[in-house]
Amino acid sequence: MHVTLLHNPRAGGGEPGRDELVRVLMDAGHAVTYQSTREDGLEHALEAPGDVVLVAGGDGIVPKAAAQLICRGFSIALLPLGTANKVAEALLLSDSIQDGVP
Repeated sequence: MHVTLLHNPRAGGGEPGRDELVRVLMDAGHAVTYQSTREDGLEHALEAPGDVVLVAGGDGIVPKAAAQLICRGFSIALLPLGTANKVAEALLLSDSIQDGVP
């Protein structure tokens, strides 16, 4: 599976970092395209994101990613790394990078 990883490197105090997130996904057999939410290129990364978009960060990036992908048939997965994580809390999601990686 091809995963486009949108990551806020400041969320969660910077942990887990880019390298750990990418490693866990690759160890699970996924191809990964990484995009920091703190750098230019978010819109470009979401033009053809592959099979699933994994949003690793807080509540700020979730609606940005969803707005880019709405009605386009792409799946979004959330890894709540922010402070409040209200979206993930409402969906009863875990904050562990090991949980739910097939």
